[in-house]
Amino acid sequence: MPPGMVWELVMASLREAYPEETLSTIPRLPSITIIKYTRTQATGSDAFRAIESIPTRNVAADDSRPFLQFSVVHTVGCGQQRYLGFGHPELVRLLRYAGSAIFIDGIFKMVPRPFPQCLIVMMRDPGMDMYVPATYVLMDSKQQDAYWNALNYVIVQTDRLLEPATVTCDFEHGLMNAITEQFPLVKIRGCLFHWKRALRRKMVELCIARPQISAVLRSGVIDVLAIIPIDQIADKGFRFVRAQMDETGNKTKWDAFWRYFRKTWVTSYDAGLWNVNSMTESGIDLQNRTTTR
Repeated sequence: MPPGMVWELVMASLREAYPEETLSTIPRLPSITIIKYTRTQATGSDAFRAIESIPTRNVAADDSRPFLQFSVVHTVGCGQQRYLGFGHPELVRLLRYAGSAIFIDGIFKMVPRPFPQCLIVMMRDPGMDMYVPATYVLMDSKQQDAYWNALNYVIVQTDRLLEPATVTCDFEHGLMNAITEQFPLVKIRGCLFHWKRALRRKMVELCIARPQISAVLRSGVIDVLAIIPIDQIADKGFRFVRAQMDETGNKTKWDAFWRYFRKTWVTSYDAGLWNVNSMTESGIDLQNRTTTR
């Protein structure tokens, strides 16, 4: 709770207890300074120690259940890797359902120091028919072993009952490998939103005209490659998409883009990670449709 809010609550309680009295109290700013000093003395200026203390780690002031699910430090060589996991107990509990659909995403810009990344594990709630964020993991490494450890701590919080049927995530090799190691039988789906964002990033890198980029990324153009049979992507698929495009003045750049597409999304990555044709043909519900739009 912010020091200013602590002061306001204390003053409100004093006014309620002594409504008829004239109160002589320490002013707001000096009170905030005292509160900060007291907290520093109690935690040794260690933010992580403060987070682990009661009631800071609780769901709320009137709810003693832990919102802080784990706080772990690993020694790696001469350095350390730290993991802070947060989650409402009721949402973490949803991860126990067998055969669930999980969505894992990482955010980098809105993360508290000193962490460069927050890994969010979302669970499809069958009752609400929507994804809900079950766990947030602050982590200071993007290596495969760090992803493995983060997922392992999430699994432990479910009493090792987390056994998803599908996991949708970004096209990051380290994360995908960690998911495969933790869940050997799981079906991994690449997030179509991240797929199109990666394509756009490459187009911008090649200095293709912005109107042409917007046109090819609109619905029904390049995303058609994600729903046609995989064996038709590099032939009929490419020809269809290019027929819908205006490459005027940028044909050389578009040739370079399609070479990149073939090398990266047909050869390097298994096209089955981002192409959903097999799932639509088998009648499998595309759980990440709403999320990826």
